[in-house]
Amino acid sequence: MKHIKLPIVSLLFLLTFSVGYVNAQNKEIPLFTEFRTAEEDENEEWNCKITNEKELGCYMLQLVSSKEKTAYNSQWVCVQVLDKPTRQLVQKIELNTSGRGDSFDIEDYNFDGHDDFSLLGGCGTLDNFYSYYFLFDTETKTFIESGFEGTNLVFDGSSKTITSRNRSRAGASVASQTYKLVDNQMILIEQQCLEAMRDEATGNVLFNEDNEIVFEEVDCHTHYLDMQLQSVGLTTNFKLRMAVYDENIAGGFVFYKGQAERIPIHYDREEVVEDRSGEGRPNTRQLFYNEIYQGEVNGVYVLTIQGAVCYDVRYIRGKDGRTFDLKIISQ
Repeated sequence: MKHIKLPIVSLLFLLTFSVGYVNAQNKEIPLFTEFRTAEEDENEEWNCKITNEKELGCYMLQLVSSKEKTAYNSQWVCVQVLDKPTRQLVQKIELNTSGRGDSFDIEDYNFDGHDDFSLLGGCGTLDNFYSYYFLFDTETKTFIESGFEGTNLVFDGSSKTITSRNRSRAGASVASQTYKLVDNQMILIEQQCLEAMRDEATGNVLFNEDNEIVFEEVDCHTHYLDMQLQSVGLTTNFKLRMAVYDENIAGGFVFYKGQAERIPIHYDREEVVEDRSGEGRPNTRQLFYNEIYQGEVNGVYVLTIQGAVCYDVRYIRGKDGRTFDLKIISQ
């Protein structure tokens, strides 16, 4: 079947943030102090009013917005961050975008032990939603815009990963991506794309007995590295496919011939085998990827690459340390 390519939708270009803050020893009186009235809310029209207030630790967050009667969404003006005991301004985050709502969500979005906050940006078809995330900076004691992108983001504190999930084509296509955070940057480590199975005769989407769409896994897009491999020197050799998602080389999968599921691989470390920077050429490197099976490291793949070309692959089995040489059939 034809593979449907479902790239991650970038939404943050809609938003321009300007962040300013006042030193804790130089607090200011808030610029906006009037709350939206019940009458203004009912009439769906107001100008530069505080529409929501929420506590976050020793701070008070206030969302200031405006709305024209004919507009579908309100226009966010800024977030005022107040010192809770004194009600004085410690930071003002200017917002230049419209928003679907005016509620704050509080969560530790970057898993550093400090609560952050988000604002719902909007909802699309099939309940796909996106939000804007602001992270607490422990050095400046201010909130900074995260740059996190994706729809329906789920933050897993136990695995310290972020998962984005997007449905399209009336629910017949589903794409999900899993990221880890490196210096508060989202790095892709796993992804999966599903397409609805269809009746060969009619082309209609197939449903199971619970009236749920039946899916099959397809490729998401062209990978940074995508290789067909075969073991060598064994009585019965095996074949597999290995793919690394993108130039960040943080993750990918292996798919053994005859097996039903892909096995995730996560980037662990790298070593420089030959330094060629003085020649203006990419270094020859060894990349080490942990094979993750049922949540545990099952083995390690070692790739020798220069640029985006792989020259050698071997697998080190976790239970006994045995090394398997893998021949590159194609890439």
